[in-house]
Amino acid sequence: MMLVLVMALARVEERWLYRHFSWGFCNLLSLLKSSKDYHEKKAAFALLWKALSVGSEAVVGWITVILSTLIDDSVVSKEEATRECLLALTQRSKVSDIVHFLLLITDDLTECVLTIIRQAPKTKINEVVAQLKFVPFERSSPCMMRLILGDELHLIEKHDVNRFVLSKGSIECVEMLICFDEVVVPRGMLELAVQCATRNRLILKTPQLFSTELLSSMKLDYAICLFEICEHLSRRSLEHSLALIRNPTFPKHPSLVSSLSTLYACISEWSRNQCMPRQLTADVLQLVKEALSSAKAAEISYQQTELSYDCSLAEYLAWISESDERLCSFLKLWLQRRANEVTVLSVNFLIGLMPKMNAENVELYLQLLTVFADSNPSLVINWCAKEIYKTFFDNVFHL
Repeated sequence: MMLVLVMALARVEERWLYRHFSWGFCNLLSLLKSSKDYHEKKAAFALLWKALSVGSEAVVGWITVILSTLIDDSVVSKEEATRECLLALTQRSKVSDIVHFLLLITDDLTECVLTIIRQAPKTKINEVVAQLKFVPFERSSPCMMRLILGDELHLIEKHDVNRFVLSKGSIECVEMLICFDEVVVPRGMLELAVQCATRNRLILKTPQLFSTELLSSMKLDYAICLFEICEHLSRRSLEHSLALIRNPTFPKHPSLVSSLSTLYACISEWSRNQCMPRQLTADVLQLVKEALSSAKAAEISYQQTELSYDCSLAEYLAWISESDERLCSFLKLWLQRRANEVTVLSVNFLIGLMPKMNAENVELYLQLLTVFADSNPSLVINWCAKEIYKTFFDNVFHL
């Protein structure tokens, strides 16, 4: 009986591995699913696992397809199939079909991928990453984050995973990823990311890495981006600043008044230089002037009844300005602090509150402005002379 079995399996193996694999495959499956003899089934499985390791790509493709059925029919356990597949990874030149099968049947994708990476030759890790991309993103994202933050992949492979997550991931996943430092996610990759508040804020922090086309087209009216735009207009190149102002989503907010006024004053000064093209400076001046007028006329409001713990500075400013009592308390507290350092951010925040000044709080506002001017005259005094007192006479003493 054993001799007959050996001869039958030898014939199956010959046709399967070398010539007519469809005939051999059908006969082997029949043995695996219908045989009641332990030795017969053991020998058939030995041939199956051998073919998984040394058979042609076509044979391996068929085996990985049918293994799921064998597992469902309890012909083979998931653990045994996984073990044999991991062993086959070390013996094959191409592993994509086997990796795809392992990712399909596993209950713990991250652990499975890490095991495959440890088991497979280093030259095959790119195939593992490629197959991981075919897994639905909601299932694969934790695994991809683990690979990006771990040390199992080389830098070029990590960047490959990075690019995939940034371009295909959900907003939540992308925002989580790009919050890590530049070693994890090079800032130049941000252009690939789906558009979201955190992504656009980080682009504003490093605009020199990106084109003016991107700056003029990305969404800017996120609350979290407001003070980054103020900072950008004050410190970055004219070309990039104008790209932002030309953006249809450029925000209209009083906190932008100082930065836009400074920019307008600089361009006005340049326009007096005979070397500057007159039409160019005239067009640019008009562009900035219109943005400045919109910022001065803008009104701010806070729609929510309570302040969120993770609110942006722009939302915090709007929340303060919604209540005269809240605004007075805030100005008093800021005066008590007597901050030693006055920054572009603190000046723009204070100016953002200016439209809410009235007879009750104007004295506090002027006191705080004086403190700012004493601490950092270059940031405050020139702008005060042109804008602030004019606004007070228009908005406050008109009452």
